[in-house]
Order: sequence, then C-alpha cells, then structure tokens
Amino acid sequence: MYAIETYKLTKIYKNNIIAVDNVNLKVPKGVIFGLFGHNGAGKTTTITG
Repeated sequence: MYAIETYKLTKIYKNNIIAVDNVNLKVPKGVIFGLFGHNGAGKTTTITG
C-alpha cells in the first residue's frame, strides 16, 4: 500500500507553462520521504497535484 502514488502526472497552467511533466512516483506507507529541487522546480505541485 502506498501513501502517495502517481502515474504520468502532468500539470500545465493556464498560460501553457508545464510545471510537472510525466512524473511517476510511489511512496510506501510508513516511509520518511523527501523531495528536493530548486525553487520553482515543481515540488509542491507534484505533491499537491
């Protein structure tokens, strides 16, 4: 069982900016998870969808 699971997650804003493109991610329940990246890289968008 996964706490977070995405398959081909893509987020495109109204101004056609691609924030996240084709992300697959599985985080099992009970695992400590960190997502690292530069400012504006799409970390929050990836987690909140």
